[in-house]
Amino acid sequence: MSPQEKELIEGLKRKSRKAFHTLYRDYYAAMVVYALKFLKVKEEAEDAVQDVFLSLWEAEKPFDSIDNLRSFLYTSVKNRCLNILRERSVRRKYEEHIIDFYKEMENEEPIEQTYAEVLGEVYRLIDELPPRCREIFLLHMDGRKNEEIAQALDIAVNTVKAQKAKAVSFLKEQMGDTLVVLITIGCI
Repeated sequence: MSPQEKELIEGLKRKSRKAFHTLYRDYYAAMVVYALKFLKVKEEAEDAVQDVFLSLWEAEKPFDSIDNLRSFLYTSVKNRCLNILRERSVRRKYEEHIIDFYKEMENEEPIEQTYAEVLGEVYRLIDELPPRCREIFLLHMDGRKNEEIAQALDIAVNTVKAQKAKAVSFLKEQMGDTLVVLITIGCI
């Protein structure tokens, strides 16, 4: 192991920001290219790699060598990409479900009215969320990414993720599969 590699490994063990920055600088681009082989969408690949680097920073996993570190990065990126692909598959199933649902609804009442009523119920339930949770979820609905929300509100990205999950859980509990379908087709 070279002196630079040894210094990097030791720095990561100490949670050195400099070591983490070096790791990020040296491996981020390669990990994104690797993730693109699975995901084919640059934004998703970048998000997957950022999630892996974040988990590496938060983990208490010491590495004995640069090879172990590389192996961890590639394995983690691959696993994160596979999770994203599974999520896509689930999303496609819900999209098919909503299409079938709308076809059934065509004979009962106008879709626009049903959609407006459901969306009105979603916003009524959002108003029941705790203030910070509601604020984060509404920013999410406006299309902002987790990092943008965290920066705008001066909070941690993990806090944003946790509050979004809390909001979705509450809404799903109240609305069931209807909410999942709305999220899947991008209405929320």
